Formats: sequence, C-alpha cells, structure tokens
Amino acid sequence: PSAGHLLVPALLASSRADYPGITVKVFEGFSGDIHRALNEGRINLGLISDPLREKHLLYVPLVTEPLYVISHPGDEAHCARRAYKLCELDGLPLAMPSSAHSLRNLIQSVAKEHDIALNVQVEANGLEIIKAVVRSGQAYALMEARCARSEVEQGQLVMKPVSRPGIFRTLHLVYPRTWADVDPVTGKLRDRAERERERKRKARLDY
Repeated sequence: PSAGHLLVPALLASSRADYPGITVKVFEGFSGDIHRALNEGRINLGLISDPLREKHLLYVPLVTEPLYVISHPGDEAHCARRAYKLCELDGLPLAMPSSAHSLRNLIQSVAKEHDIALNVQVEANGLEIIKAVVRSGQAYALMEARCARSEVEQGQLVMKPVSRPGIFRTLHLVYPRTWADVDPVTGKLRDRAERERERKRKARLDY
C-alpha cells in the first residue's frame, strides 16, 4: 500500500498531462488482493511485492527492500537493540496478514528454511490494523521501512533491521502480457513507473 502513496501522485500528474480530464481509479490492498484484481480484470496495472507468477501477466522488478521488526516506543528492550538476528524471531509474538498474502508466505518460507517457530498471535488483513496492534504493545510486526516510516518519524513506532540473514521483498510492476488488454493511459502509467524506477536506481534512493 505505501508504495502507491509514493508513486501514484507522480503517475497521475504524468497521465493527466497527456490525457486532461481523465479519471484514474486507484485500488489499495495487500499484494494478494491486487493480484486477484488483476486476474479478474478489475484493474490494469498493479504494484505487487513478491507476486505469484501467472503466464498472462508481465512482471517488472522495481526495488528490493529489507524487512524490519516493528514495535512501540515503550518497548525498552526493542529500542535498545541495533538489530535482530533472524533466529531471534523464534517465538516473538507477531501480528501478520493471513496466508493468502505474499508477506506472510515469504516470512513463513524463510522461517521454515531456518527452523524458526513463528508465534502469530494476531492475524489481520489490513496494514493499519496491524500497526495499531503494534502501537498497543500486544505484538510485533515485520514489514518494509516505507510501510511504517510516517509512524516512526512521529515517534509512534520503532523499527529495527533483521540480519544474519535479512529478509527481503521485491516490489514489481505487474500488467497484462497481451497489449490489447492495456489501454493507452495504462501504458503511460507503466512507462512512467519504469522511468521512476530508473531515476531512483541512478540516484540510489529507495521508494
């Protein structure tokens, strides 16, 4: 969701310059929701982290991001840390989306590979709900820095990196393989997103 907050304004400005007066509909959700909407033809273009591959869709990697452990500022032990070793996630009380979403699948896959027991105490298919649970002190969460940057800057949440090894997600631009399914406005949005990726890469900045 937060990737859209950063990319959509620039994409809309570009499309409106070429097509004055158009209305662009923006759908926000977890990766699984966006992927499903693409498959059902409800949207033409998606920003999805670690998507499942479908033959009728094309995938353009935009940026790879590490996951962070998120907690509240009253958690002194968390605040005193520099980072979490991957093995220290074993048993940590977590708030996570359901197994229908790519973030949960990624974390479960890494945990299984390294023999880590996940302790999922809250399951919520909403980023804001997960962050609210973390702010209340009832669980930790794992997410990209951009997803909690605003709350961290406001002192509501504290994030620490995961290392040895880290956990990484790659954000993709996803659209139909058949160009007949992509209208000219969607094509412009796609091209602008790819230019934004290249600009960020050259500047060595993150989304």
